[in-house]
Amino acid sequence: MEREALIMKKILMGTEGRPEDERALTALCETLGADHVRLRIVHVLTVPMTVPLDVSMPEAERRADGLLRRSREIAERFDVPMETAVLRGREVGASLVEEARRTQADAVCVRFRSRPAPLGHYLVSSTVSVLLSASPCPVITFHLPHH
Repeated sequence: MEREALIMKKILMGTEGRPEDERALTALCETLGADHVRLRIVHVLTVPMTVPLDVSMPEAERRADGLLRRSREIAERFDVPMETAVLRGREVGASLVEEARRTQADAVCVRFRSRPAPLGHYLVSSTVSVLLSASPCPVITFHLPHH
């Protein structure tokens, strides 16, 4: 069986700005070859259904700018070319899928969030669930230990 090489030149990464996201970004940057890939790090501002998508959210926008600035600093330490963006959407997963399509990303990377469930199983976050079922490209997940 012939295998097709998986070439990833553009990786879209979603972040919430949590310390676990920074650890995942650091691990990704350590793994990537700076000459071969470009990161697009995004934060999705979730806008309630009761208001227009372009509603003013100054506090959330300031927070998003700050966490993307921190992400930029991490990527720059590893000389990984990158850009950042704040997206607006009703749901994070759907917004990431749409952005992956729009930018023709080669992969989407997110932190694998889950929580324990009965019988030793884990329930994955709705974001991861949407990405795994609807992403137009491969999904890279970082699963970090539960506290």
